[in-house]
Amino acid sequence: MKRRKITSADLSLSLKNSGYLESIGANPKATNVGRPRTKQKPQSADKRQSKNLYCKDGESRVTYIVSDELQRQLKAISYTTGQSLKNVVNSFLSVGVDQYIKKNGKLQLPNAD
Repeated sequence: MKRRKITSADLSLSLKNSGYLESIGANPKATNVGRPRTKQKPQSADKRQSKNLYCKDGESRVTYIVSDELQRQLKAISYTTGQSLKNVVNSFLSVGVDQYIKKNGKLQLPNAD
């Protein structure tokens, strides 16, 4: 006789059919079971505040798409200089923006809303 692996679905079905759950007062259709969530979502209406919840003041979390080669180069610079990737990227972006301003003049920034 070949043994079959028992799955959680098998156990759940078995418990429902046995009447055991009802005998101990358990609700087999309960949806809010298990360990409570440890981290609640921020109740702020301002989405930007919740996105930057774990950032330092004056910083914001953004996403950019870069080529694989540029990513490898930035990681190599980060590793060889001992700086975090965040600091390396921030430094390069700052230098690039400064060079742009020197060449094209002062930037007119959009309103922050």
